[in-house]
Amino acid sequence: MHASSRRTRRFVPLHLRLAALFSLAVFVFGGLNLVVVGRATYRLLADEQTQRLDGLTQLIAERAKLLLLYDDLVRLDELLREAKSSDPAVESIVVRNDRGEEIVRVGRIRGAERGGARPATAVAPILGGRLGSVEVTADESLIRARTVRLMSLIAGLVLFLLTVGLVGAWVTSRRVTRPLRRIVDALAAYRLDGPPLRIDLASGDEFDEIAERIERIADQLQEHHREQRLRERELARAERLAALGRLTAGLAHEINNPLAAIRSAAQGLESRPEDAARVARYAQTIREVVDRLAGTTGRILGQARERPGRIAPEILEDCVREAAALASPRLRAAGATLALDEPGGSTRVVTDRHRLVQILLNLLLNAADAVQGIPEARVTVRIAGDADGARVEIRDNGPGVPPDLRERIFEPFFTTKEPGAGTGLGLAVAWSDAAALGGDLRLAEDEQSGACFVVELPLDTGGSHA
Repeated sequence: MHASSRRTRRFVPLHLRLAALFSLAVFVFGGLNLVVVGRATYRLLADEQTQRLDGLTQLIAERAKLLLLYDDLVRLDELLREAKSSDPAVESIVVRNDRGEEIVRVGRIRGAERGGARPATAVAPILGGRLGSVEVTADESLIRARTVRLMSLIAGLVLFLLTVGLVGAWVTSRRVTRPLRRIVDALAAYRLDGPPLRIDLASGDEFDEIAERIERIADQLQEHHREQRLRERELARAERLAALGRLTAGLAHEINNPLAAIRSAAQGLESRPEDAARVARYAQTIREVVDRLAGTTGRILGQARERPGRIAPEILEDCVREAAALASPRLRAAGATLALDEPGGSTRVVTDRHRLVQILLNLLLNAADAVQGIPEARVTVRIAGDADGARVEIRDNGPGVPPDLRERIFEPFFTTKEPGAGTGLGLAVAWSDAAALGGDLRLAEDEQSGACFVVELPLDTGGSHA
């Protein structure tokens, strides 16, 4: 439950997260720079302007002394105009006498144009104040304008860095996430019973090493899985072959009753040998019992020995259709619907066609018996395959096989049918035939209703089949 919810959980792609984190970092860093640098720049420019005004005011006061002493107002006006033109920030320069009366003025204070901003003013006495004073007024809006220009430059730089950073983050993250996405997709398609895992990155960096190590681990897992399946098959085969050791007990059970019938018939013949009708009836009984015994021993011998056949490449789909055609009358009589699920194309296997058809027919007839009388009875035949071989799955929606009987289902003389309805040799013979063909027959571990038998066969690899 936890693993499933973790797989289906939504997530934000790595490249988007990297871009978002970089954008946030640039915005925060740029915003702090705008605030800090803006304030520092304004204070620095204001201090610089104050120093300039103080120096300019002192210079004018020093040079205006002689002009005031000689009452040369024309030269004083020229001095003030020259001083004003030397600094664009200066709005006005005023020279007052010792009574504070204005003597000469150059420029005016543009308070209305500044929107009421307070001007910067510097005052210096002339000859210790005995000749008056000089007042220089400067416009601080120029400082603000220079500060705004600097902040605009910083903002443009921040936006440029943001754009370059976003592109760089996108390219970098895509370079990182693209091989990761390929690895994730390859792992999502990876199956233990499928083809080897191969991740083609060709990135020339650490991701190639990661992919190579993942491939080695996947190969080891598949090899372990194949060995485990082989051990399981060998163990199952050994267990089923061990069941043949109980054949004697089954034979005794199967033969004792017919022998008793033969003895009874023989006694009847001895008691009234002159009764021709009685003799004929008992003789018929003896023949039927002997035929039944011959059939039983024939099946047992057929299971116990390897029966050579014609091993050759065959189209698996053709064998399945042939078995389905043979079983269709019994399936219709049972009221069952037969569905063939073929992958498309042709699956070539190495087998004895006759024995394979007999195996499939046996399984289909068992499925028909299992769904007899069930509403919406259904039997499904599915063909599948992987690197290890081909599979035919025959599934029904009958009552299934109880868990406590699953291990005995392939034993000789074991049957779940009603007494007299079967000998219990059908599945045992089918399993023996499948093993003789180099394959296997097993009951699938299935959580769905009904039973699912799987016939596994070797694929045709184009080699010799002699």
